[in-house]
Amino acid sequence: MRLTIAGEGPQRAELQGLADSLRLSNVKFIGQVGREERDALIAQSRFTVLPSRAYETLGKTILESYAEGTNGGCVGSGIAARTGSTGRDWITLSKWQW
Repeated sequence: MRLTIAGEGPQRAELQGLADSLRLSNVKFIGQVGREERDALIAQSRFTVLPSRAYETLGKTILESYAEGTNGGCVGSGIAARTGSTGRDWITLSKWQW
């Protein structure tokens, strides 16, 4: 399974270093992408992940995934967790699983 990570968050360098040190050839960091490329990536993915541990009012990741018909997952906090626990295609991870 391939893992594609889009975006330029503060943990990119750390995560990229970890992937490199573990020689994970199936992990690809692509940086920031535009709306059309983002939508295409989501549409062709098996699932997406809302990576925030913070209380989210409603992460756009959830809406973007639903719009493309893609399953997803999030950490158990905020409305994202409530949406996930009642949605049919969204997995909610507890803080113990993360």
